[in-house]
Amino acid sequence: MVVWKAGLAFELMELPTATIGLPAAPLDVRTALEVDERAYASARDLARQGAELARELGLEADPLVVAEDPDIPIAETIVSLARERDAQAVVVGPHRHGPALLGSVSRDVVRHAPCPVVVASRNGA
Repeated sequence: MVVWKAGLAFELMELPTATIGLPAAPLDVRTALEVDERAYASARDLARQGAELARELGLEADPLVVAEDPDIPIAETIVSLARERDAQAVVVGPHRHGPALLGSVSRDVVRHAPCPVVVASRNGA
């Protein structure tokens, strides 16, 4: 499952572009919609790849992309879906930023999931 935060691109429209290093110009709705659509396509591709990998390993898996409200924490969505689907396990990436071993999403899923959680790293670190 990939949790996709629908509408995040539209939040950029509210920021003054000069504060993010761009020339002062408003972002238009069309551009925000394109960014949002690309984020969804990326989430869909990632879910498909993850499900394929799981099936290659002999596990049952379906690609699932969940469009969630940006105000709801990603970990909360993952834990809720794990409960609803009676998941046997959840696999998350570490998504590290800085020296922390786990990112906040991984940490919160590990703390609250109703099943075992595997934190997988792409580079073996």
